[in-house]
Amino acid sequence: MALGCDLRAPLPEDAFDRQPATSRDERYALVADIRLDNRLELAELLGLTQTAAASLSDCASLLEAICRWGMDALDHLTGVFAFVLWDIRLRRLHLVRDPVGERPLFFHQGGDFVVVASMPRGLHALSEVPYEVNEERVAQVMVPIVESTDETFFRGLRSVLPGNVVTFTEVGARSLSRYWRPEEIAPCHQTREQSAGALQEAFDRAVTAQLRGRGDVISQLSGGMDSTLVTATAARLMAGSNRRLIAVTAAPVEGSTEDRQLGRVPDETEFAELTAALYPQMEHLILRPPIHISPLDEFMPDEAILGRPQGHLCNLTWFGCIYQVAHERHPDRSPWCTWQRYGQSSGTGYPGCPGAAWPFVARRP
Repeated sequence: MALGCDLRAPLPEDAFDRQPATSRDERYALVADIRLDNRLELAELLGLTQTAAASLSDCASLLEAICRWGMDALDHLTGVFAFVLWDIRLRRLHLVRDPVGERPLFFHQGGDFVVVASMPRGLHALSEVPYEVNEERVAQVMVPIVESTDETFFRGLRSVLPGNVVTFTEVGARSLSRYWRPEEIAPCHQTREQSAGALQEAFDRAVTAQLRGRGDVISQLSGGMDSTLVTATAARLMAGSNRRLIAVTAAPVEGSTEDRQLGRVPDETEFAELTAALYPQMEHLILRPPIHISPLDEFMPDEAILGRPQGHLCNLTWFGCIYQVAHERHPDRSPWCTWQRYGQSSGTGYPGCPGAAWPFVARRP
């Protein structure tokens, strides 16, 4: 058994991070890509003082929770994470992802071994792992069918599903368990005013978690409801702080009329400017990509890193402009919190039906 981790330090507490982490009784070994959003609540449940909790990385806090509750610690976690836990006493390997699946985790099971990595590229560094296209998975994505599967675009590689735990025993037996069950949450009957208050409270908690970090904050701001609510909430929460909020609106090339002919709004900058005007402390950047940029030329290299075809090709150039601004301002580090809205207002403005599959292009390995 070997565990390793390439550490980054986007959060203040990451300065204390030491991975792989081992429990004091040497039962557990852990590597984790994690951002805990309920550090204070978790520390209180664990009986840790504020001083002790402040010197723990998120990975160390997770390990403390596992030592206390075992795998039931998952019931006490709020945040985004993917981690690998080796239970030395029971000789079991647990692969875990957060309920939303924001942090990736892939694995391959061979004849007498299991390998795990955050990205497929890490697994393909091994000659024992096949490097072949999973054509069945490609075919599934070509049609607008929403389904949950651990199949990836590579044969022999599987993904840990969001809200699930994949466990391997010493003899190689694999089992799957789902720890996140939103269908079991009791319905809450509220008035319109109560629902509005609950929604604002939820937004405040979620955005506050994203603001945890250092340096300036950049937020994607379109004319849609989701990005508007997130950016406005960040502006309100950051009022009076010494950190800058930079809202970035990516717009089409000047004079673009294609979407208008389809009944869509081709340029949302007018609506984004109305939001930005409400918060004088917010810096608002409107970016229009050069007309010569093609998403096929600009972003196809990312496909090899992600291990899957790129979706939303029409928006990739816009996202690229936003990333370029962040890189130009901080070329040697990435201290920014970035929000993006994927899909078509799939949060507060969700229409209740899946849209057609977006076009994508894939290269064979």
